[in-house]
Amino acid sequence: MGSNYPTILVTILAIGMSFLRKYKPFQIWISKQIETSLTKNLSPYRKYKITTPGLHIIKNTSDLRGIGATLFDISEALTQLQEYKVRGRRSNDVMYQRTLELTEEQTRQLDGINYYQKIKSVNTAIDGNYEVIEKIVEQTLKQLVLLNSENDDTSNEEVLKTLCGEFGYMLDVQKRDVTWVGTKNVILNGSSNQGRVSEAVSHLCRDWSQAFECERKPLTQYMKNQLRYDTLSKNTLVLVPGAGVGHLPYFIANEFPTFDVDSIELSTLMYICNEFALHSSKDVKIRPFNLSYSGQVDTEKQCRSIELKLSTIKQPKNLRVLLEDFRKYSPSKVRYENIVVCSEYFIDTAENMFEYFEAIEHLKKYCDHLHWINVGPLKYGTRPLVQFTVEELTKLRELRGWKDVHHCYETSQKQLNGYLTDYESLYQGYYGLVKFHSRFQEDK
Repeated sequence: MGSNYPTILVTILAIGMSFLRKYKPFQIWISKQIETSLTKNLSPYRKYKITTPGLHIIKNTSDLRGIGATLFDISEALTQLQEYKVRGRRSNDVMYQRTLELTEEQTRQLDGINYYQKIKSVNTAIDGNYEVIEKIVEQTLKQLVLLNSENDDTSNEEVLKTLCGEFGYMLDVQKRDVTWVGTKNVILNGSSNQGRVSEAVSHLCRDWSQAFECERKPLTQYMKNQLRYDTLSKNTLVLVPGAGVGHLPYFIANEFPTFDVDSIELSTLMYICNEFALHSSKDVKIRPFNLSYSGQVDTEKQCRSIELKLSTIKQPKNLRVLLEDFRKYSPSKVRYENIVVCSEYFIDTAENMFEYFEAIEHLKKYCDHLHWINVGPLKYGTRPLVQFTVEELTKLRELRGWKDVHHCYETSQKQLNGYLTDYESLYQGYYGLVKFHSRFQEDK
């Protein structure tokens, strides 16, 4: 009987597949999987590695998978950004489609309270955000061209022409610039994580607008106070892992101009938005809550814009902005007297927090004194292997050879910290924070 199991299993699978092949949603799903797989594996952009700071292209015919960012990662991020308007409007259209299930009398009442006008207003807000996104895409392409068009490698020129053309731009090699050549029909990829796009764009508000200064100040003030606690020499490196769209490293670089500051981010979308904030030199407006229907007081508040005074932002000379995995990071200098790791809303993003500890402790080989300053909640992300309490995290630092200079946690209502919180809505989320400043000891 046991020998028949493989035959029975194959028969069941064959029957199941025969039904699935006739099922339209399955057909669409499988075609998208094939499309995504082919796009990712056959893209010529995979042959080009991106090095930072900046967006420098290095061609390498060897297999670059898993070795830093590639031009494909940049192309994929720009594609997701360019899809924002179409996908956002499709998502918003669901609100209208659901009203078709109502009775005629109910829909008349919706019209009477301007419900349909609200949906139109959200579409207008989506269009407004897309105007900013178009600027992000254009600036990224301009930066790629500016930094790479003088290269004698003609293959770089060809790949840049192709890349720019895909997004509706023409490359001008002589001027080292790009020109918009007309309306481009956006062809949607089989898969696109628009949640990541909205997250990155919203973080521009959180990091660079006056409206969210109330969220940033408790964090930056703690970092500033702890960095001033010791008299650190000029030969100091401050490292900010998980820097997002970059306000914290920008703040530290301005406050401590004699320090070297390295900003490290793994997300290509976040990195591109960070570069936009530092180099745009133009004020923009973003509507971060336009697609959030729950808990809204009125349409005006839901679709309100938040201004970003990017014209006042200039990248400090002592700040390097890097696109890489901080666990594989090495400083540019062989030796520092001090290295200070400043982590903000970061450590609970780890799948394995021990890897974060090891990456930070590895920096001791590059300095005489290693510090770690942290501010953030312990709101663990996707599939964490460990989820420490504040008490356990404190004990673990001590066990691994860290000695706290300062340590506290805040849970009282007055001390709670918002994070991209909509302060004009009915639902407002806040976090308690664990703060510590630790020194790594030679002898454990």
